[in-house]
Amino acid sequence: MLQEWFVYYTYPKAERAIKRELERGDYEVFLPLQKINKQWSDRIKQLEVPLFPNYIFIRSKKSEIYSIIKHPKIVKYISFEGRPGILKDEEVLIIKKLANCSSKIEIDTSITTGDKVRIKSGPLEGLYGTLIEKKNGMRFGIKLNELNHTISVEIELKNVERIISME
Repeated sequence: MLQEWFVYYTYPKAERAIKRELERGDYEVFLPLQKINKQWSDRIKQLEVPLFPNYIFIRSKKSEIYSIIKHPKIVKYISFEGRPGILKDEEVLIIKKLANCSSKIEIDTSITTGDKVRIKSGPLEGLYGTLIEKKNGMRFGIKLNELNHTISVEIELKNVERIISME
């Protein structure tokens, strides 16, 4: 039976524990992390935090969804129009590329419009998305429809070209 990436909503700060526990149960679990600098009064520390707080991606058969949501730290699976939310393998690869990128990443749930672009050079070369303008800089965004989130990263304008359609 076909395995797909299903999206689950977790209790706050439970993502890592769920990942460890489900991986012991032979599930493929993806928890994208990003490095941030956290400022305390006496020091700055670099931390790895979830790119999508309270979300975890689990590769499984559709028939296993109900056994997975019985996990005490999982609230529910994400669904759209009555069907479980599924991420395509290509979207997971994009998230992995962005999580490994050294640029500052922002997550935004309200962005839906903008110019369609392709990155023509740099570590994210070949990716398609939407160009989003924020804070005097240019930001490249990729809309993940199943999550209703947009991932954005700073890209120099010279590395981006406008396209007519996103096939």
